[in-house]
Amino acid sequence: AGQHSTGAALWSGDTSATWDVLRRQVAASINYQMSGIPYWSEDIGGFFRPKDQYDSPAYHDLLIRWFQFGAFTPIFRVHGAGTNTELWNFGESTMQTINASAVSLRYRLLPYIYSGFARVELEGYTMQRGLPMDFGADPAVRNIADQFMFGDAFMVMPIYSPVVPNSTAPLYSRRDAYFPKGTSWVNFHTGKSQLAGHAQV
Repeated sequence: AGQHSTGAALWSGDTSATWDVLRRQVAASINYQMSGIPYWSEDIGGFFRPKDQYDSPAYHDLLIRWFQFGAFTPIFRVHGAGTNTELWNFGESTMQTINASAVSLRYRLLPYIYSGFARVELEGYTMQRGLPMDFGADPAVRNIADQFMFGDAFMVMPIYSPVVPNSTAPLYSRRDAYFPKGTSWVNFHTGKSQLAGHAQV
């Protein structure tokens, strides 16, 4: 019995396409997992979208960040009301960024994800994990609502705010993060080691 053995999934409802909603979707996804609900989905990009969604650079930034978050959720799903959600509708640059930073990564991780889902069925595991689930001895993780583990190997820190104004790098953004104590951390993209504790990434 239980959701883990039937593969049933919950979904967060019809959301709006705003940065604040993305931030709250991150927190909600963690709460679902910590409630023992392993299969959760959101409408990547928001269900209610702006009328200029295909041409708006501001919306494209949000869509990219939402896809990057969605790649590390149990069910990777884009959906919107009265919209054509195929990536080419948002322009070549946006499509390439999403494909490189989210879609291709999700496919690259499929063996890891499938192995984790086997653990969901066999052990009552959750792939997406609030930090207290794995680092309960570190009191600093108890109130973190915007970072999570994805399986045993990846700590995910979604960016849920717009790009830094006047930045020359595309989608440049930094955020505060906390690296729990009791394990070694390595940046997936750079291979560089990261000390436990607070840092900007």
